Amino acid sequence: MKHMVPHDLSFDLAKKAADAALQSYRARFPDYDPQVTWSDERTANVALKAKGMSLKGVFEINPDNIAMDMEVPLLLRPFKQKALEVIEEQIKVWIDKAKRGELK
Repeated sequence: MKHMVPHDLSFDLAKKAADAALQSYRARFPDYDPQVTWSDERTANVALKAKGMSLKGVFEINPDNIAMDMEVPLLLRPFKQKALEVIEEQIKVWIDKAKRGELK
């Protein structure tokens, strides 16, 4: 099930906001070894480790939202919603910065 964060930005600003949020997450949580790889203009593959297990996710930049979908091992599923909430919070912060012209 995809989790969507709405936005009203241009594609370029939405991508910059999403990338900034993911980089901010990497800086805040280095112990989880988050890795971000853009596979194309609108899709980022994300991987991280928690409790000795690997989690993978995909972020898609869409015209009116940033969609997140994560593959979470069964033992970590209770934490999936919290992880999505933390990432969503970061995306919203960077969307707001983009609206204020703080992203170039």
